[in-house]
Amino acid sequence: MASEKLANFFNFLSIEKGLSKNTTEAYRRDLDRFFHYLSINQLSVEQVTAEDLSMYVAWLRGMNNSDFKIGESTISRNIISVRSYFSYLAKEHKYSNPAANFKPPKISKRLPKALSIDQVLRIINISGTDLVSVRDRAVVELLYSTGARVSEIINLNLHDIETIASAEDLITTVKLKGKGGKERVVPIGSFAVTAVNDYLARARPKLSKVSTQKALFLNQRGGRLTRQSAWNI
Repeated sequence: MASEKLANFFNFLSIEKGLSKNTTEAYRRDLDRFFHYLSINQLSVEQVTAEDLSMYVAWLRGMNNSDFKIGESTISRNIISVRSYFSYLAKEHKYSNPAANFKPPKISKRLPKALSIDQVLRIINISGTDLVSVRDRAVVELLYSTGARVSEIINLNLHDIETIASAEDLITTVKLKGKGGKERVVPIGSFAVTAVNDYLARARPKLSKVSTQKALFLNQRGGRLTRQSAWNI
């Protein structure tokens, strides 16, 4: 029964909440760890109290636990996952909610380390005229021009790039789909436009294996470029 409720919870996250596969998998890993803790302490979900949850956090920090010790940011995510699961159980199955006041630790925010101008230029100035280099240059220019996530860029389809005429000039935009399926339209700069047009004219027709392929950026097998491949650029 517990496994059925857990499976339904993951369906709830992906279908009703619209969370990505990667986010849902993070919830799954967190709850696997939580259920492991319940198992070694011979507790069922129905028996969990607020005190048990406090002890769980102490266990994550290494108390009575010689297997691992995780950082505060990971603990914070674990707490959010467990709290979400109990909230779901309370709403859908009328469970009591011991996690109602279960709050993650405050994590001091670290500013992201910015790339230097030389580093940015080195990334953008990808040399080479082969198909992959032409594609990679377009990917990097688009990332730099739009500030989009890698996942948003690799999930672009051909129809997401559009050029429209304004009163004074042509404007090229890209439709990005973010977390939860939220869409936004972003104008892209001239360097990115040039790189994307070069890719569409020279590289994509040769990478494409079937005329029905909708993905904008393709790998060497003709399929959609994966996030791992994009990170390797």
